[in-house]
Amino acid sequence: MYHKAPKKAPWKKYYTQDTTIEMLQVILQDNPNGTLVLRDEVVSLISSFEKKGHESDRGFYLEGWNGTNAYTVERLSRESVVIDQVCLSLIGTTQPGAFSKYIRGSLNNGHEADGLVPRFQLMVCPKIDRYVQHDVKPNETSRNRLMIYWKRLITFNRITSLIYAKKIITLVMDFH
Repeated sequence: MYHKAPKKAPWKKYYTQDTTIEMLQVILQDNPNGTLVLRDEVVSLISSFEKKGHESDRGFYLEGWNGTNAYTVERLSRESVVIDQVCLSLIGTTQPGAFSKYIRGSLNNGHEADGLVPRFQLMVCPKIDRYVQHDVKPNETSRNRLMIYWKRLITFNRITSLIYAKKIITLVMDFH
């Protein structure tokens, strides 16, 4: 008579900062709605794809962009990892000069022309000459509704999450 090991509880992880691809794959296995990778310096992540032994990391980030592909990792040295939907979001900052190398590379027909750089959305903060802080008490009704929607958002599937995300954005604007 064989006994199966008890199934482990899902590991809900909404974001990570500095992780190996192998660990990120384990995290994504339990998070079908995806995980956010938060990097202060995005260029350090992209440049790590060029290190020996990390050549396939770039491809994994490309796989995770649309959030619909399944992905299976099978290695002799560890247990298989099966990800039903690879959904990765990446938010970070960088200096224009540091990122320009990758922009130029994506325009040439080299290995950097794989579509990774065009998938980035650019946001530039305008120079503000004078900033005045306003200490205003938050709108408690909006705050409470925001927390309700946030809890719903993290427990539903991707389609339902998009509906709640729009409501959350509206409430965040009211909250401030």
